[in-house]
Amino acid sequence: MESIRSIIEREKNMALETLSRALDDSLKIIEDKKNEAFKEGQKIIEEAKKSSEKERLIRTSQQELEGKRILSTKEDELLEKLISEAYKEFLESDNYGIILEKMFSKGLKDMGGSFEVYAGKLDQEKLTMIARKYGIEVSGVTDFERGFSFKKGDESITYDLDRMLNDIKRELKRMIINKVNEIENKR
Repeated sequence: MESIRSIIEREKNMALETLSRALDDSLKIIEDKKNEAFKEGQKIIEEAKKSSEKERLIRTSQQELEGKRILSTKEDELLEKLISEAYKEFLESDNYGIILEKMFSKGLKDMGGSFEVYAGKLDQEKLTMIARKYGIEVSGVTDFERGFSFKKGDESITYDLDRMLNDIKRELKRMIINKVNEIENKR
């Protein structure tokens, strides 16, 4: 029979072997968990970077939009100022009287026969002089400031220069916006 000592030795070796396998298994599990945790950490870091990058891109995009809005507002203000200054210079020039007379002459041809002439509030003096060249008296003043109106019964022809200026401003803005967009699209 086996001696007690050999049984104890055998059991001890088996226990050590089991413990050694358990230790190896534990170390493998720990190593696997460490690798999983590392990979998960890397994934979290990457997602944070992507999220951070998205947030940065969103902020940049918002800043660009705000910059474009401010620029657009400044462009509109500058355009408005330039057009207004040019319009003021035009009104003070001899060309304004010439154009007013050409428009008056065209209106006379279009209207034909007898009619009344109403001058814009600020053009009354110039228009009175022009009308007298054609042997016509100005009948009154219109609601608008610049231009004139011919009236015959229900029929009328109106040359509202302020409204025309606003139409020109809109057209100029549209042309400038199209040109700016064209330049931006080439970038």
